Amino acid sequence: MDSRWLKVILLLSSLVFSAITMEILLRVTTDDAFPRAPYPNIEWLVQEPVLGWRNQSGFRTDASSEREYRGEVRINARGFHGVEVPETKAPGSLRIICLGDSGTFGIWWEVAPEREPPAVLVASNGYPHALSTLLQQQGREDVEVVNAGVLGYTTSHGLRQLATKLLELTPDIITVRFGYNDHSMAWNPALRSREPSLPTVRALLYRHHSWKLIRLGMATYQRMSFLHPDSGSVPWVTVDRFERNLERFIEVARERQIRLLFIDYPLRPLQWGSFAMDPLFFGLDGTQNMLQLYERHSIYQTALKKVTTREKVALLETAGVFHEGTRRLFTDADPVHPNRTGSRVLGELLLAKLRGLGWLDPSTR
Repeated sequence: MDSRWLKVILLLSSLVFSAITMEILLRVTTDDAFPRAPYPNIEWLVQEPVLGWRNQSGFRTDASSEREYRGEVRINARGFHGVEVPETKAPGSLRIICLGDSGTFGIWWEVAPEREPPAVLVASNGYPHALSTLLQQQGREDVEVVNAGVLGYTTSHGLRQLATKLLELTPDIITVRFGYNDHSMAWNPALRSREPSLPTVRALLYRHHSWKLIRLGMATYQRMSFLHPDSGSVPWVTVDRFERNLERFIEVARERQIRLLFIDYPLRPLQWGSFAMDPLFFGLDGTQNMLQLYERHSIYQTALKKVTTREKVALLETAGVFHEGTRRLFTDADPVHPNRTGSRVLGELLLAKLRGLGWLDPSTR
């Protein structure tokens, strides 16, 4: 064998041996704790180097404790909002996983005149729970719905969550609903969780994401502020990357033969006018008023429609119902998240769409 190749092999062997040795030492000597994500008053979120942040597994609200939100939050052992999810599906069952942000998780602001500002955060179950309830009422005990929503998530976070946490659950159907956070300004750009562009690097990250050596390296990189843009200077996801992320969802679903359904993301009807909490939302977006926020949001929704049309992928369009109906599906305090009624209506629309596509028919599995 050529001496140069022998040196290369020895070098690579030394690197692999060193990495494995370091990984063993880290597993023996360190825990897996990281600082809490800087979301004020959202006590169930923890920072996580691969995903950016995640729901804290096993979190339960304490009825006796004082907190800045109403409602109960129950995070299961896998970090999902809802009941426990077994790793292995029951024979003959259908598993639906709903990806999204706080609108999927189930949270919104309600008017509270006695407070300053005059609103209170309400935690509930979101449209995945509404879908699950409707299915159970119709006797479809063979269909399982998993709420994988996480507050603040973007399409970039959702992609990493899908690759590292959700594919192992062998979903039959995945729904994807992102929008507002993607074009909002990043309060910590180091946590944007953008997918590596090189397939080799991407595969390495997704295959070995649980290695402490990789997690420690990513956490160290995220703490080096000089390597990242300033807070609030860039959006979480540019529109070009938003389109690429949507395409990647499609690629992964097709590779795994998973049925994929995108859901649009309408905001509160603009004709309702302005309310006291609105500056919070257009401030997070880096815009000056609600009209500018809606214009920016429209760019991303147009991109969603363009990608799904070009790729011939199913899209549930709910904007007509949310904007033209007589029911108030948002609150006056929140232009982004559907309220309790809105979540229920979204669950109904989702069920109707899945039935219309024939995806709930046992004969098509």
